[in-house]
Amino acid sequence: MSEATVSFEHFIAGASASVLAPWIASSPWDITSQSEAIVRQILRTVSTAEFTVSGEIAVHVTATVENGAVLKAPLILGANCFVAAGAYLRGGNWIGERCTVRALS
Repeated sequence: MSEATVSFEHFIAGASASVLAPWIASSPWDITSQSEAIVRQILRTVSTAEFTVSGEIAVHVTATVENGAVLKAPLILGANCFVAAGAYLRGGNWIGERCTVRALS
């Protein structure tokens, strides 16, 4: 019995035109198991004119991170994102544009 191949592009519109394009043929579970390595590769390409980079964390200059939010490396936070106090972002995350992350209550 052969296993059907599922590309993550099926779940993410525009993936082929994004920084994730090199992994377009990967399955969603492959992407998640390799997320830290993938984010580290993408970090090498971010523009220091657009992102504030500290170690392995890149935050877009238009993003807002409230005091009390926890950001773990490796991480990329995109343009116009908002991370609320109490939010916890684990390493291996690439957060796209205009996303809001808040703490669970």
